[in-house]
Amino acid sequence: MPGSSRITRRGVLAAAAAGAVTTSIVALGGWRVARRPVISPEPGSGSALPPGATTVRAPLAIPALDEGTVGDDGVRAFELVAQAGESSFVAGVRTPTWGYNGAFGGPTLRAAQGERVRVVVRSELAEVTTTHWHGMKLPAIADGGPHQPIAPGCSLSTTPSLPWMLRCRESTVLTTSPSW
Repeated sequence: MPGSSRITRRGVLAAAAAGAVTTSIVALGGWRVARRPVISPEPGSGSALPPGATTVRAPLAIPALDEGTVGDDGVRAFELVAQAGESSFVAGVRTPTWGYNGAFGGPTLRAAQGERVRVVVRSELAEVTTTHWHGMKLPAIADGGPHQPIAPGCSLSTTPSLPWMLRCRESTVLTTSPSW
């Protein structure tokens, strides 16, 4: 009936079809717009940069390789010192940084699969730190993080298959035995 506000099945289907077509048009239109680059590949021309800014191209610093030493017990041992330093990522600008055995980053520790490894991390930092082991398959309890803080002047000695020991100025020893 003309002027009736009654909802019909035909009306619902027509509205759904119109909505689907509209959504498709908007989505495809948005896809076409998104295919255009937001930032030009030309250095310094991106819209994300403030006026007058330039890009910085610094070579990737490759960390030194540390193969440790193998003791009479067959355990490959590494020693890391967490320390403060200064690094230059942009010519003429010095930035305070933290590193292991140097001002920034740290060495790549190399051991053979299945080999027993001991790593001693000594902190010479003024703040509490922690070490997370990338590239080693370890259970969560042994993988570094906030549950294994290393206070200034303390060290963390790790040997997967032996208890992990936290030493602080040689007066306090906290031993945790992992369940793995």
